[in-house]
Amino acid sequence: MTLRAEKDILIPNDNAIQLSLKKRLDSNNEPYLSIPPSLTLRVDSGVAGDSASVAIRTPIHPRLDIVSKTTVMLDLDGHNDLDGIGPVIKQRESFASQVPKVLSREDWETGSWLPDVKLSPTGWLAARTEAGIPPISAPSGNKSGIRLSVNRQVPWSMWGAHDDDEIEESNTWIRLEVCGTSENNFYSASVDAALERLVNSLRITLAHEKVVGLPTY
Repeated sequence: MTLRAEKDILIPNDNAIQLSLKKRLDSNNEPYLSIPPSLTLRVDSGVAGDSASVAIRTPIHPRLDIVSKTTVMLDLDGHNDLDGIGPVIKQRESFASQVPKVLSREDWETGSWLPDVKLSPTGWLAARTEAGIPPISAPSGNKSGIRLSVNRQVPWSMWGAHDDDEIEESNTWIRLEVCGTSENNFYSASVDAALERLVNSLRITLAHEKVVGLPTY
């Protein structure tokens, strides 16, 4: 069990408290080889609105994880805009911003589709490309997209070259994600694997996040 409290030193009324529970052992009292099940409860209060959330992560198979999160927008101080509807709309817009945009003809001509490549000071090379999926029917506010990323440790850093044995043991990690929004929901399905050992490292994560507002009377 982990309890954490947060307070923004620049914004007086921006606070949060979070409680996390994580199961370390499986049914055979052995440590989890994958990401262990967890339950996280969190309450936020600040300029972005008051909210309470519960997140659950559980592996239903050694290669399949399910993640579910529900956020309820609260009115702890009685000053939420539009009777609590405003923060829900803001969160919905936040979901939409996480989905890649549909590339226009100008984007294709200017090369916006090319991968974004970054090299960290520690020699971690990351390349990512993404594109939105055009809606089949008339636009309804729902969005969907696909994202591909590749990561690998290279034999260089600001502090000198890496050890040869360390580089040989590193892998090229690839992640393919399909995500989308629907009303107040965000959906994601991702596949992670190391190219050098696809069979042993393949892992799938299905995630769903939802935001709701308290009913008003």
